[in-house]
Amino acid sequence: PSSDESTGGDVQGGLNSAWGADRFTNPQLFVGRNLREVRAALPGGGTRIYGCVSLPTSKYIIDQFYPKGLNYSVLQPFFNKLQDHYCNYLPFNQTNITPEQCKAFHGQAGGPMSISPPVPTDTSFELTNDIKVAAGQQGIKTIFDPFNPANQDGSYVYNQHSFHNRVDPKDINSHRTRESTWSGYLPKDYRASHPNLSFRPLSRAIELIYQTDLPGGDFLFANAKPKVIGVVYLNKGT
Repeated sequence: PSSDESTGGDVQGGLNSAWGADRFTNPQLFVGRNLREVRAALPGGGTRIYGCVSLPTSKYIIDQFYPKGLNYSVLQPFFNKLQDHYCNYLPFNQTNITPEQCKAFHGQAGGPMSISPPVPTDTSFELTNDIKVAAGQQGIKTIFDPFNPANQDGSYVYNQHSFHNRVDPKDINSHRTRESTWSGYLPKDYRASHPNLSFRPLSRAIELIYQTDLPGGDFLFANAKPKVIGVVYLNKGT
């Protein structure tokens, strides 16, 4: 979400401190409300639970409020085509999703958005279980499949990971690496053919380098289409 300074931005509370970095979206049309993105810049690093999820709008909302012709039955095939859901790889006792439900609400394997269950051996698994317990104490149910319209009634929590590269999707404990802007803009096959491209952690881009910035570039590329050939960045502050 983008920062909306007109609404006060950081001063609206939350993690509003020397280490806080809350932001609010621009007001949504019609309702005029702002969505809050909780962010932290804690000394030594910090952890946050993101306020964004990857799942379709509920069937009820689509059928009642979407433009004419865009009902749930029309959009469902596109939702399915997007997914590479774990129910296509793992047995029912690990997914609680039947083969029939998997086919209806998740389609076939191979879509661009991988969806995986939490890794039972991962250190975050205990946290997700604590969240489910806390939610239940507040009357909020836990569901296994937010894509299934039968589960989209009321408030609920669910556990799933989106956009993860899985070494073996048929193994629930398989090692995973999370997708990022880097992999989103630069697919693996493109990176393989362009070894000059690299990823720099702990860095911040501050300026683009155009071919006209090269010695003599103003003359050589005066009539050429603008082209970025590099980037100036700070790494660990330098």
